[in-house]
Amino acid sequence: MNEKLSSLISELGGKHGGLEHLRDNPNIARWVVPNVVLSHRDAYTQVSDQALRKLCDRFNTNQIIVRTSEQSDWDCMVDTMPTREGTLNDVARIVDQVREECHADSLLEYASIAGNGYDPKKVSVSVAPKFRTPLYTLTEHPNQRNTLLLDALHYHGEDIGWLTDMVDIIDYRAIDLKFQIRTGAISERNSLNAPFLVGYARSSNSFDKDDALQFEFVNQPRTDDLPFITQVRWFARKRIEDFHIEEVSSYYKSNRIFGIAKETDSSLPIARGYDRMDAMRTGENLERPYALSPQNIRPQLTHAENPPTMKSYIAGETFGMEALCHNNTRFIQMCLRRGGIAVLDKMACFILESKVELGLVTNGTQYNIPYKTE
Repeated sequence: MNEKLSSLISELGGKHGGLEHLRDNPNIARWVVPNVVLSHRDAYTQVSDQALRKLCDRFNTNQIIVRTSEQSDWDCMVDTMPTREGTLNDVARIVDQVREECHADSLLEYASIAGNGYDPKKVSVSVAPKFRTPLYTLTEHPNQRNTLLLDALHYHGEDIGWLTDMVDIIDYRAIDLKFQIRTGAISERNSLNAPFLVGYARSSNSFDKDDALQFEFVNQPRTDDLPFITQVRWFARKRIEDFHIEEVSSYYKSNRIFGIAKETDSSLPIARGYDRMDAMRTGENLERPYALSPQNIRPQLTHAENPPTMKSYIAGETFGMEALCHNNTRFIQMCLRRGGIAVLDKMACFILESKVELGLVTNGTQYNIPYKTE
């Protein structure tokens, strides 16, 4: 890792250190979300409040979002650190609240397994204006060359809830981009902006070229400028292989399958359930590595969702199952670290519905997944 990036992450945490690293890059600084960052040593003072109010005046809002960060959330701890929203009058109270929540027993227990040295005493806090626009996630595919996965999360009210639009951007370094629209309709502007953001972020060569990154961003209000990056984090180590699902690849190649098999002829039972916790209870009772396959991926992630023997992940059947949202990202990263795979592709998941085992077979650089039925 770049020495400066490493120092910023150590001091400010993964989320905030990564953003400050981008802010130091003149090619992309203007597109890093404006915020006020407090290290673990800093209190929220009158000077901090004045700086935040200036930012909110600039965007004509009194709505704010408070995020926490620690060095371990650079490459793990997805959706475990507290984030809260409020108004300008709530900031001091919320800052104290989230710092206290970082010492919660459930978070400490999660971190003891997956926290990579998590220290609640070194948590930093940031406060930024809250932008009421779709939340975009942009992920560099770790196993396919020059492929970006762009997802947009929209809230459509209590009757409908959250919906996700998705587009795969292929050969993003080429002049003629190839877009594979999966669901919804992400604007052409955002599809075109995504490769520029990655290019600008990597222009200083300070991020390891063998690391796949994941970005979150929001549209700037009332402007056609590039969006604000609100988060950057490590997603996975890049390892390019030509892998496919035997029963699917004759029709098309999926961009929403992740991982490279490390063993030969290994087989995993598929643990199913209505939601992730239900499927986890089934899987953990097997007392051997398994593939987690919840039917519903929508419930908010909890600290209890840290399955120690899960090795592969098959997304559920709910709308948005193919998206690189937090609810999928946490489990994808776990699988990749453990030498398993993660399947978000809708067709592949449909094929898996009638299967009881997921068999992993490597054949040179080809990765085949035969399925065992009852």
